[in-house]
Amino acid sequence: MARCLYGYKRNGKGQIVPCEPEQQILRFMKELREKGYSYRDMAKILADNKIKTRTGRNWHFQRIEAISKHTGLLAPIYFMPSNIVREYLSVFTKDDTNILINKLVEQHMERRLNDK
Repeated sequence: MARCLYGYKRNGKGQIVPCEPEQQILRFMKELREKGYSYRDMAKILADNKIKTRTGRNWHFQRIEAISKHTGLLAPIYFMPSNIVREYLSVFTKDDTNILINKLVEQHMERRLNDK
């Protein structure tokens, strides 16, 4: 079974569900970013507050940057196997899923424009 993205875990039935402690850390990261902190500053703040990664290590700014790119969006779903996509989307209502898909399409188009 594939490992879950940060902020999510598998329940006893093997379904992907939000992991509340990790969701709290994601919300904290998002708040810091919205206040204008750099990824390096965020890593230092997390270390100063003794907030560790899922594996018990200190946060690295590159990992925070990668996570911040999909905070609130789950992940770059178009890189994931379809069975994993279905599991992640099952957590959301139909309206949430439509919003998510529209946001992913927008991101994909922005990336394509930036690559030119």
